[in-house]
Amino acid sequence: MSDYKYIKFTNLPSINGQTERVFPLFGLKKVIYDAASPFEFVKIDTILSNAGENSIQLAVRAVDGTQFTSTGTAGLNDEAAYIAFCNEVLDYYFGLTSTNKKLTTVKAGENGDIAPTLGRIAQVTITG
Repeated sequence: MSDYKYIKFTNLPSINGQTERVFPLFGLKKVIYDAASPFEFVKIDTILSNAGENSIQLAVRAVDGTQFTSTGTAGLNDEAAYIAFCNEVLDYYFGLTSTNKKLTTVKAGENGDIAPTLGRIAQVTITG
């Protein structure tokens, strides 16, 4: 497993005492955007050795912490802002696959490391 690359999100709300989540940067199957309002998540489906953990779900919020919605303020928390922020997250994700780093640490939440002027990652979960 030493050849694989991972990303670690820090500064997340505590779940079972953990404020960090590590997930792989390999085995991508597809990316799923929310199709209906509110636009709360972007999901990355992956191929992992554990079939019960094959989706990485990123909870996304507007820069002010509100949800992205179809009736949101243009450029702040509307559908276009949701897509713009999710695209920045994915560009960052894919950009990491071309580096030599095995583990990249990224700050989530307010003033996070990924496009802080567009939005924030509120939570990261790995689901089946």
